[in-house]
Amino acid sequence: MQVASARYLTPPAVAERLAVDPHRVLGWIRRGELHAVNVGDGEMRPRYRVSEADLQIFLAARSAGPAPKIARVRRRRDQHVEEFF
Repeated sequence: MQVASARYLTPPAVAERLAVDPHRVLGWIRRGELHAVNVGDGEMRPRYRVSEADLQIFLAARSAGPAPKIARVRRRRDQHVEEFF
């Protein structure tokens, strides 16, 4: 297993890159939306690191595509109703 070739980012670095709050990045990690590795020793709070590859996968999954077409149905007027204005 070769880890030295991959570049890992801290949650604040990811937040800076995406122009969001670091707490939002931590929320994505906790919910499992963004894969991260805990490099902490387990005695204190977690120290997450996000690989460049995982960040790219996360961004690709959240990228906007073409808007889905919405079928619009025209409602017909009821022939037995008279409208007065």
